[in-house]
Amino acid sequence: MRYAFGQWVLDTDAHALSRNGQKQDLEPKAMAVLTHLVTHADRVVSRAELAEAGWPRQEVTDQTINRVIFVIRNRFRDDDDVTIRTVHRKGYRLEAHPPVHAISRTPQVLTHKTSMRWLAPILAVLAVGLMVFAELFSKPAEPVADYSVGLMPVQARHEGESERLLAYSINQALLLGLEQDPQLQLSQARARDGQNFDTWLEQVDATQLPVVLIEPVLQEENSDTEDHLHVWLHKRIDVGWQHFDLGMVSLPSPLLDEQLANAARASFVEQLHPLVLGLLGLLPFEKQAGDLESFNLYLKAVGSMQAVDCSDSRYIGLLETAVERSPDFEDARLGLAEAYFAQVWSCGQGRDYVEKALAQTERVLQSDPYHSYALNLKSSLLAALGRAPEAVALLREVMVQQPDDPSLEFALSYVLTYVGDLQGSLAMVQQAVARDPLLLQVEVGDTPSVFFWLQDWEGLLAHSPYQQSSHILLLKAWAQWQLGLGEELQQTLVQLQGMDAHDRLGMFADILAAVVQQDPALAQSRLRQLQLVDQQWPVLDGEQMLLMAVLADLAGDPALSRKWRLRARAQGFQCTACEQAFFETNLL
Repeated sequence: MRYAFGQWVLDTDAHALSRNGQKQDLEPKAMAVLTHLVTHADRVVSRAELAEAGWPRQEVTDQTINRVIFVIRNRFRDDDDVTIRTVHRKGYRLEAHPPVHAISRTPQVLTHKTSMRWLAPILAVLAVGLMVFAELFSKPAEPVADYSVGLMPVQARHEGESERLLAYSINQALLLGLEQDPQLQLSQARARDGQNFDTWLEQVDATQLPVVLIEPVLQEENSDTEDHLHVWLHKRIDVGWQHFDLGMVSLPSPLLDEQLANAARASFVEQLHPLVLGLLGLLPFEKQAGDLESFNLYLKAVGSMQAVDCSDSRYIGLLETAVERSPDFEDARLGLAEAYFAQVWSCGQGRDYVEKALAQTERVLQSDPYHSYALNLKSSLLAALGRAPEAVALLREVMVQQPDDPSLEFALSYVLTYVGDLQGSLAMVQQAVARDPLLLQVEVGDTPSVFFWLQDWEGLLAHSPYQQSSHILLLKAWAQWQLGLGEELQQTLVQLQGMDAHDRLGMFADILAAVVQQDPALAQSRLRQLQLVDQQWPVLDGEQMLLMAVLADLAGDPALSRKWRLRARAQGFQCTACEQAFFETNLL
């Protein structure tokens, strides 16, 4: 049987999903669950039904069902006309516009009398149609480009005429440089002044989305010596977008030497070109940046890290291969370090994975002691190992040599929270944002957590407007609850569902939701499930451990809360002020 809904068609006999005639991949379990949702779209489907549909006669956990629901939602993420709606405490329902309806597999067969009556008109219509077709399509059609690249106009942070001219000149250099590649179909992405990727995406026609979008932002005012350009690459994937932050590029100013400036821009475009080709899978096999085959493996691995699957370590294997083939390939090493750390955070791996991540990060710092991202990652890893004071000392030492790097200020803010210096942590965040307000438009790690521990709810929301990590979303949900922002709170809780591979953070959200809805039985139930998950995949991060203690106390289990508070301290999270903000009783 075939079912149509919106732009989609599901063939239940062939176990195939298509969109506008194009086949869409979906893992078998997700296909089975989606089939049940589609064929029962007229009502709410319980978790028990979905478990039987996807895993007949098998025991299946809530976490597993949540993960599959997450996979299905990601498939429809860029289609506002299809939604998997959560009905609290009842199950799920697929909603689509147009709604789900069965479609015939074969056209209706005409009877002999009917066919004879309408044969002449049908032939006449076909003849006219063929004539029109021949007229319209006598010229060969231009092929649809699979490798489209969109370029957002270079955004200038300041409105002076010199800044606008500078932005225009950089924009032209990018256009002219990339247009020379016949493999690419390059287009200007229409965007208003000051519009970033997120606001651009809300307004663009979904059928016109490029495969790769380049977003350049002129960071600082034009000076007598150099201009600073921050560049992001956005790659469209099945479940949304993958983002690559290329960081800051320094280019000589035309006011200093126009010829030198033009040469530097041309060099920058030459460096950007292989990155764009790599994202499109068009890189030739040749030596560049160590080994372009390794670079392809790295990009493929990053693309597979859309959601951490604790039972699938293929992306780690890809990155390990890239590092093995190109030992000096820094991006692959840092990607591997992140992958190891993600296994700790989401999958409960132990200290050995943190040590592995730290070893990769330190290898990068051997060749570049002031690599900002490597220093940022190393400080987080040291904190996870209970060595936060060492991380504080490292960052303070580096910041003497690199006093104008806001990313280091964010990193220091994070580890200062670990050692209990909340005011120092807050000062670092405020200093970094004052130095570069544009940082609020991008992911800035876990820095908003200091506002949580200070119970500064307005500050937390103001400093995380675009952040979508599950950890920060949970803190935002708490802030919205405290401020009485009911509608925003519900939206955030829906976003949190199923974001974590083992649904630990999903359980956090469920406990908070149960407390908000005054359902103590549900809060206790989810807390018991959280205990079971923690026994199988113990939390290593001390700050997350204390957050679990806060939730246990909120759910009405002070004994468990005390146990987890002690573990947080044992794991190096020595923030007495954090405890005092949320607990009436002292551990001592």
